Amino acid sequence: MIFHIMEYKLINQDIKEKEVIDWECKGHLVKLYLGKNGEQCGDGWYINNYILNAGKVYKEFISAEAVIYIPWDYTILEPNRMLVSKNDIRDRVLPCLTIIQSNNNTAEIYFGDKIF
Repeated sequence: MIFHIMEYKLINQDIKEKEVIDWECKGHLVKLYLGKNGEQCGDGWYINNYILNAGKVYKEFISAEAVIYIPWDYTILEPNRMLVSKNDIRDRVLPCLTIIQSNNNTAEIYFGDKIF
């Protein structure tokens, strides 16, 4: 596994059946919001340049949260902010995160992925 689970919080059901529906990065910690991908939304999700315009997914779509740790020597890439809306990411046009290991192996996390 390319990352380590630090903690998780169940809100409604078993975490193993949940899909990635949003994320937040702080350094090498990533908070994944889990639920059912496809219908979720948040403020400004339809506007390009999601980092300036889009809010977090609305609470009613979140079933669980997981905080994962990406090792220090890995690189974490988020989508190009200027050209992408959160709806594009939700629709799996591109990954929400690309993780590059020190040996240049990569892993991509898309909305809708089950990570557990």
